[in-house]
Amino acid sequence: MYSLLSKYGQLVALGVGVLITLLFFGIIMSSGDKLDAASQLSLKEGNAMLSATSIFDLGLYAVLFLTIAAAIAAVVFGIVNIAKDPKGSMKSLIGIGVLLAIFLIGYMAAGTDGDDVMAAINKFNGLIKVGEGENVADKFEYLNAGKSSFIGGALNTAYVLGGVAFLGLIVSEVMNLFR
Repeated sequence: MYSLLSKYGQLVALGVGVLITLLFFGIIMSSGDKLDAASQLSLKEGNAMLSATSIFDLGLYAVLFLTIAAAIAAVVFGIVNIAKDPKGSMKSLIGIGVLLAIFLIGYMAAGTDGDDVMAAINKFNGLIKVGEGENVADKFEYLNAGKSSFIGGALNTAYVLGGVAFLGLIVSEVMNLFR
């Protein structure tokens, strides 16, 4: 399997990418004057669905499918690699554990947003009407306290990892000065 993927994997990926790109551009070019973005992407009165994303559906579905396929392949090949060589995979597992620990610390430090922020979020959620007397927040929760904490944890993780990368850059440059 490895020899097959190493021999033809990049060629197949390039071919699939070119094919999807050509299909996408073919659909766009054949749509002619239907591609008026201002009228196509407007919200209908009383309906929260976008009126016309149909021009871009092929590209969106292809990206969704390929992203899911890549995620599944990464997980499967990772598990196979761990099963084949557990000792060699120990550093990778420790690295994943450290990243999870940094995220959990960032998530716990994030907390929830203040009342003012949540009031603004609720006001935004109430602006889009679904039907008479109903708003989108009743059917779909765009942002709530839990999601806000998750986003804050992800941002804290990004800040920590960015700081570590910056410090690593500075330390390596200072060490190179003395060599």
